[in-house]
Amino acid sequence: VWAGLAAASAVTFLFGAWARSDFVFANTTWIILALVFAAVLLGAGYRLRARVSEPASSLSIDFLAVAAALLLLFAADRMFDGVWYTLAIATLALASAFTVRKIDHRIFGIIAAAFATFASIRLFLSREFWIVSDLPWGDHWPLYGYGLPAAAFWLAARFLPQQRDDRPRISLEGMSL
Repeated sequence: VWAGLAAASAVTFLFGAWARSDFVFANTTWIILALVFAAVLLGAGYRLRARVSEPASSLSIDFLAVAAALLLLFAADRMFDGVWYTLAIATLALASAFTVRKIDHRIFGIIAAAFATFASIRLFLSREFWIVSDLPWGDHWPLYGYGLPAAAFWLAARFLPQQRDDRPRISLEGMSL
């Protein structure tokens, strides 16, 4: 219950404050707030990892991890636009998969797959990327616009341990193809 309240309050506080007073702070302030809240939630999840055999602790890590992922996504949205936002989401997928090495919990693989799915949807459905001309390499941006997320998804799949339920790993491998 306490982990759920902590996770929900951090997310709702930041989203609610931003929605009501976006004009008060610069984007940098919102980014810093989101990163601090996400770090606190991930730190709490890291401390709970020793008690992961208890069902309540496992659910607590789930709540904390999902809230931290939402806060990181919010920070990336404030920081980047267009293809850079998509590349940031792909990097978050890689970071979520890497987190499994520190906090061995299945939710981080699911979060990595969710980030990868969101990045893939942005790449394949957004037409705004095709008209952007201020990107490095100009019209050749698909070399890194698609190549870097594909490499990140493949590497993220390698970070995830093989488990009985490998759906996050398989989805990351599929999206890398």
